[in-house]
Amino acid sequence: MKLEIVQDTDAESPLEHDGRLGRIVCWHRRYSLGDEHPVIDPQEWMAENFNDVLVVLPVYMYDHSGITIRTTPFECPWDSGQIGYIYCTKQNAKDCGFPLTEDAIEIITKGLVGEIEVYDQYLRGDVWGFRLLDDEGEVIDSCWGFYGDDPKTNGMADHLPAEVLP
Repeated sequence: MKLEIVQDTDAESPLEHDGRLGRIVCWHRRYSLGDEHPVIDPQEWMAENFNDVLVVLPVYMYDHSGITIRTTPFECPWDSGQIGYIYCTKQNAKDCGFPLTEDAIEIITKGLVGEIEVYDQYLRGDVWGFRLLDDEGEVIDSCWGFYGDDPKTNGMADHLPAEVLP
């Protein structure tokens, strides 16, 4: 058997996945990022949504020969800046089974950071798939949509026979 690991150029956006903790709200004149694109400015948005939001984190973007996002600022002041927020409402936390406690807030915060990391992988094209080929080169198995390039940590290894693992 032969294993081919290939970039998934037709990957589904992680924003389409069910069970997400957060929603991403963004303001950018050239990119349509995230779930929401309000016409009001960020301060007005925060004022209108303050009572419903349990956890909110800033979202920053670096735009230089491609884009990357994260919840902490980038060092370059010219090609980066805050573009929005990722947030979890009190109701969504309850719907996902979290009590409204400090421990839950810490877990939710880590979850929101993780959701931005996965969305960043999607935006950078860091999504992969595999084809498992027999000796004649015929595809005998394939699977796509693994975020991140390490087969051992992105879940790909769970779908492969041990003898072909990289």
